[in-house]
Amino acid sequence: MECAHVIRDVQEFKLYSEAGISMVMLGLDNSDSNSVNPSEKKVEWKELGEAIEALRRVGIISIVNRFTAHESRSFRDRNLKEISPDFYNFLYPTPHNWTRLGEEKRKFIVERDLTKWDYRHPVIGNSEADLILQRWRTKVREFHHNLSSAMIRAFVQRQSNPLTTKSTSLVAGVYFLELWELIRDSTTYIAENVWNFLHDRWTQLWVGIRRAVKNHI
Repeated sequence: MECAHVIRDVQEFKLYSEAGISMVMLGLDNSDSNSVNPSEKKVEWKELGEAIEALRRVGIISIVNRFTAHESRSFRDRNLKEISPDFYNFLYPTPHNWTRLGEEKRKFIVERDLTKWDYRHPVIGNSEADLILQRWRTKVREFHHNLSSAMIRAFVQRQSNPLTTKSTSLVAGVYFLELWELIRDSTTYIAENVWNFLHDRWTQLWVGIRRAVKNHI
């Protein structure tokens, strides 16, 4: 949802509650209001803060999408706790063909499986290992920022609302599901590389033994 629409509808928030809305995901944002983020959308920092405060006053959970793992200085994080939404949802820049990023980063695309071009999986990097490291860094950041004291306090204050509890459980469920997927992928990656390493060493050893035997004969 766009921040401007939230601010515009402040007087109608009662209807939000009556309609069963307990959580609002705010538009794709970037820490610098003077630059455009990888999705080529733009959100004013001040406007974002106003929208979050407006939602908080009526007990509606706010989730702010943020892009991560981008090398441009304009995408570096300001203090993420400055506006203090209830949750941050970190996304990865995805180089779709119709975006400027798609043209600039085409040669750095590592993930070729288009089913993972969903902003929830890293696509741009130097290697498969780099993509896994990006995912681990993001999960650590999500854990840190989503469990800050301000966010926990805001959550506790609204526990009397069943819809709020359900929405928060949904967010937590997505986090732990993705964490499990990351652990699985990391384990598979490590196992495959260890196997390849041992296989290569065994092959070299066996070739050396055969050569030594042949020379001896």
